[in-house]
Order: sequence, then C-alpha cells, then structure tokens
Amino acid sequence: MLYKLSGEWNLGFQVEADRLKDKDQPALHTEFLQTLTLSHALFKHIDRISESYYTYDFKAHQFSNYINAALQIEVAKDVKLDAGINYGLQHSADRSFFLGASYRH
Repeated sequence: MLYKLSGEWNLGFQVEADRLKDKDQPALHTEFLQTLTLSHALFKHIDRISESYYTYDFKAHQFSNYINAALQIEVAKDVKLDAGINYGLQHSADRSFFLGASYRH
C-alpha cells in the first residue's frame, strides 16, 4: 500500500509471506515480512527511500530487523529502477547491496 502525504512525501507498507529454501539442508521454510517505507522526491524522477523491515523465520523462530536506504529512478511512466543497501541490525541478519527494477501494469 502507498499513501501520498503532503509535500511530495509517500508512506508505504507491505506484508508478505514466503516459502524459502533452507541454506543448510534440502528443505523449505516459511518467512513473514513486514515493511514500513518513507520516500520523498530528491529531484524530478528520482526518489530517496528510507525503510525499516523485519522478517520472522517460523522454522528457526527468529526475527531479523533491517534498515534500508535507496535511490529510485523513474525511467518511464510505470518503470522504476532502484539501488541501495539492506543493513541487518542483528549479528545474524545479512547486510547487502541491491539493484532492482519494477513495472506497474
């Protein structure tokens, strides 16, 4: 969900459930993910994004919390590219860089 706020600010929220492959064995586990995102236009067609999210691994009974920062570029009306960092707050939470693309139809 995305809510348009005043002053070109946006507030986003996402809930997701995933079936993922285990890292250490040939099995699957379920993870729940929830995000809260705040974005604002930096320049025309370029947004800066701050995000907080967590995952919960039902098999390991473990939460992982993250903060993210990204830039998102609108290359066409319904096409965006983004790049940023996912920074895990716990020792066991991964830290990674990402590149992405999205298309709205």
